[in-house]
Amino acid sequence: MATEESLGMKTTSGAYALRNATARRDAFIVKKAREAGLVVIGKANLGELNGFKTPLRVIRWTSRRRCSRLCTFALGTETQGSISCPASFTALYGLKVSTGLLSRNGILPSSTTFDSPGILAKSAWDVAALLNEIVGVDPDDAVTSDSEPFLRNFTATLDANWRDFRIGVADREWFWSILPGFVGEQADIDDEKNMFSLGLEAVAEMERRGAAIIPDAKIRSASLSLGHVQKLMGKIIRHEMGPGFIKHTTYLDGIQTNSLEELVEFNHKHPEFSYSKENAAQGYLESALNQHLTDEEYHAALLEAKKIAIDEGIIETLDKYNLDALVLPAWTEMSIFAAWAQVPTATVPLGKYRGGKPYGLGFVARRFNDEKLLQIMKLYEDTFPPRLVPERLRWRRWESILPRSYLGALAQ
Repeated sequence: MATEESLGMKTTSGAYALRNATARRDAFIVKKAREAGLVVIGKANLGELNGFKTPLRVIRWTSRRRCSRLCTFALGTETQGSISCPASFTALYGLKVSTGLLSRNGILPSSTTFDSPGILAKSAWDVAALLNEIVGVDPDDAVTSDSEPFLRNFTATLDANWRDFRIGVADREWFWSILPGFVGEQADIDDEKNMFSLGLEAVAEMERRGAAIIPDAKIRSASLSLGHVQKLMGKIIRHEMGPGFIKHTTYLDGIQTNSLEELVEFNHKHPEFSYSKENAAQGYLESALNQHLTDEEYHAALLEAKKIAIDEGIIETLDKYNLDALVLPAWTEMSIFAAWAQVPTATVPLGKYRGGKPYGLGFVARRFNDEKLLQIMKLYEDTFPPRLVPERLRWRRWESILPRSYLGALAQ
């Protein structure tokens, strides 16, 4: 995310090739935040190039910095889970907004079609307060023009009642159960089952307080979450990475790599600096260069993604059951469906695994129903015990903190 040079921070996206990169101007949402009086105290990376350098990649999420208690908010961006997952793992309130509600200008995209910014904070009110200051139509991000009818004072409309909402438990077979391919020992499986149980107890409490609950809102395309959606998302991302990188470099000075081809060549020439123990190659970048989709193939992939997520997925299910939102564990491949449908997702703190790692509950609504998700977040915060502040953790293995969709399927 670009920050103007006077702030004294580079805009490197974690890449050695961009080590001297400075931004000519702030990203649109950073500019609006600073105009509102917010002070930027630091930047953190998802991982090099948003973690899309190699198929198996270590993700370092912004919310780890957020959890250091040094700041009030964190801004981030999500392609598939980079707001919802870190919010879940750090017991934060997170909102990945509808595509178009916030400008993406000045943010390195993984997908120019499906990326969307978001906010992480300690309370629903904090999320709404920052959102008030950074929304707005950006002439340089055409999709934001769709948001104009939905701009409002989000803190002023936070108050609601559980009786105002119809919420569906998202397909229990696919989003509330242990699926084939789960990485873990029996204790990990028990942890997941306990998480499912606690989540359903929370849903039952919402119902006791007046929410209309549909106990199993079936999603026609849910079975595709095991593999096909990751492969399709990978195809789209690989096609869009190159143009997205080129556009992002127009924000930057002090760089010698202005395209994906030049970046790959630079990394080959400087392996001692460009690679690390955790990221010892650039297979994903190379596969992006070697994938040559025709315009027809690319648009067919986009249409298939939207069919899966809208016609046979989230929107069909919301309409079928007349729902305001779906509820499910925050750590699932629903993030891909939500990206394709361009809809908002919310994350709230739920509990902790045996090792102390937090986990969250997620909600999904229709596009530009961000206001409803904020109301649900506030109701949840008022209904349930205070968030459990995470301890300083040493995870046994980094794979255990990643959704299955991050474990190589995108490379296929």
